[in-house]
Amino acid sequence: MAAKKPQAEQSQAKRIIESFALGIGVTSDVAHQVAASVPVHSIEPGVLMPLLLKTAERCGAMVQGCIYVSTPITTGRRHSGLTGTRAPVQSSEGESRIRLGAIEANRRHALGVTWRVRAATSATVIEPTSLVDVPGWRQQDYHHLWTSVLERYASSVVFVDGWQFSVGCAIEFATAVRLRLKLMDERMELLDAGLALSMLQSALLHSGAGPDGEDLQGIAIQSAAKSLESRRISTEGQ
Repeated sequence: MAAKKPQAEQSQAKRIIESFALGIGVTSDVAHQVAASVPVHSIEPGVLMPLLLKTAERCGAMVQGCIYVSTPITTGRRHSGLTGTRAPVQSSEGESRIRLGAIEANRRHALGVTWRVRAATSATVIEPTSLVDVPGWRQQDYHHLWTSVLERYASSVVFVDGWQFSVGCAIEFATAVRLRLKLMDERMELLDAGLALSMLQSALLHSGAGPDGEDLQGIAIQSAAKSLESRRISTEGQ
């Protein structure tokens, strides 16, 4: 019985790695082969996260040469639209149903955007929605993973419509501004960082993210504003 637990966790980790690889745009066969070749024994963030980042390179991601699609997944406008309120849903069953509905709607839209971006460029396009839920991971772990992807692989970020209502997208925006990455909307038109910051500040009032999410969005706004101010001062000093 004891031997079955590590084996089950290893199998689970392989499935997670395979889903991550699919988000980089490889075929199912390649994703399966890549996952099978990765030695992994745990889904703990400290163990799995570095393996996921290495998986990106195994799937052809070039350092600072990829386009990342930033999209709402578990929060955002679709979640608040389904609840009809910023307050948490009282029923755990109701919250679960709403969360799953929002995730599926966000995922479908993001995959459509990703398909169009891939059709318009030869660069590797990374999207986060294919990654399956990782048991035991907190939301902060996912934020850490995707900001690490930005830091390591991205040269550009495409922000899916409604991004400003998402906690994760707010954090990714702040990271992209700090790294001075190219910002685009889902039509691949340039997104002005100052305008995007204003959108984020306005959306904070209607995010429906709850107190913890609002705190994270507020921190992201402060971080982005600080980066933009530093950039302005640097430009004026030249």
